Amino acid sequence: MKIGFIGFGEAAFNIALGLGSEGVTGIVAYDVMMQDATMGKLVRSRANEAKVELLQDARVLAKGAEIIFVAVPSSFALDVCSEIKNEINSDKLYVDVSASTPTVKQQIWEAVRGTGVQFVDA
Repeated sequence: MKIGFIGFGEAAFNIALGLGSEGVTGIVAYDVMMQDATMGKLVRSRANEAKVELLQDARVLAKGAEIIFVAVPSSFALDVCSEIKNEINSDKLYVDVSASTPTVKQQIWEAVRGTGVQFVDA
């Protein structure tokens, strides 16, 4: 089972740590801030601690992962959906852990439902 995180802030980091402590390996992540001079250091440090491989593209992550956690600030959740929706299908689970409003969650579902992906608002 290949697990990927789009957004690797505090929530994703702690989920990845928990999964790792239960023996889950091969976790990958993408974070738009990983090349930032300040935030990038934190993202890379957390990924190293959680034994998570950082990828350079959200679409590549979505294409390869079976379970995709979208853990971005709520204002970017719909943008992420738009970016990855062509890479998802019925073999995948899309887990949105953002704090988006019910309206945004519905918009995400409407955008992806034709792909056959399973969608979870977590």
